[in-house]
Amino acid sequence: MTFSSDPALNTNQIPVSLDVNPEDKEYQNILQLYLRRIANAVNTKESGLFLLQENAPFEQWYQIGNPQQNRNAYRITADLVFLNGGDIPTGSTSLTLSSSTQPQSINGYLYPVQGFGGAIDTSGLSYFLNDPSIYVRYNSSTNTIIIQNNSGSALTWCVWVMEYLKT
Repeated sequence: MTFSSDPALNTNQIPVSLDVNPEDKEYQNILQLYLRRIANAVNTKESGLFLLQENAPFEQWYQIGNPQQNRNAYRITADLVFLNGGDIPTGSTSLTLSSSTQPQSINGYLYPVQGFGGAIDTSGLSYFLNDPSIYVRYNSSTNTIIIQNNSGSALTWCVWVMEYLKT
């Protein structure tokens, strides 16, 4: 899979048609670049990439008061067990994002769009996050992820994905 961290390349630079002379000596290179850009856009927009850092707008949402103009939705993925430094115990656990954590703290956070993920506890039982037994919240004013583990066992694997709008 190919990927570019240039958001414009993923969304704005894919021509609807490709008018190139097959006799042109650069034909193969032009065709490869065109196909690479299509693959990048499709993989990114269709949730083919779940990276630990925010790197591109992944969705377009309507603009409040102006539905003709869109705003970008961003996505981060957090390995909460790694971020915690080990298994997540029962009860409440708070993890603060900063410039040195992975993912890093979020700048310009405005509204949540969706959050989802999964976890496995020490007994091997799988959970989907925001199940009554395990749920995750995000406090934007402190850049803190709050995990409430009511499963009765420590979590050995827990990944959370959050999509959000920015200012």
